[in-house]
Amino acid sequence: MAGRYDLLIDQGSTYTRTFSYKDFNGDPQDLTGHTARLMIRKTHNASGNPLFDSDPFPGTLSIPTPLSGQIELTLTDEETELLPAPLEAVWDLELEDAGGVVLRLVEGKVIISPNVTRPPPT
Repeated sequence: MAGRYDLLIDQGSTYTRTFSYKDFNGDPQDLTGHTARLMIRKTHNASGNPLFDSDPFPGTLSIPTPLSGQIELTLTDEETELLPAPLEAVWDLELEDAGGVVLRLVEGKVIISPNVTRPPPT
């Protein structure tokens, strides 16, 4: 069963979070050959395009040292600016191994807080 973690994202700000995947003994899980993906949708049953999909944004999710079992999530200020706010939605993070086995690692709510300060128009 996936872990639960709620994201609180400030629209227009850089957002970073590191997730650790550990085995039952608390040791880091080897993520060599794994890929990670993340989506945000308005609801679990929402059809159509997600509010955010990590696939077209290279660098959003990374596994910098696979033996550490850590997945790094980084959304730039430009990426969070594109998220509708205010909003409460749902999200999840999946891992896929080299053999095509998919594991939902973590899921939860995402709350996007609107920003007030914006760059001046060009």
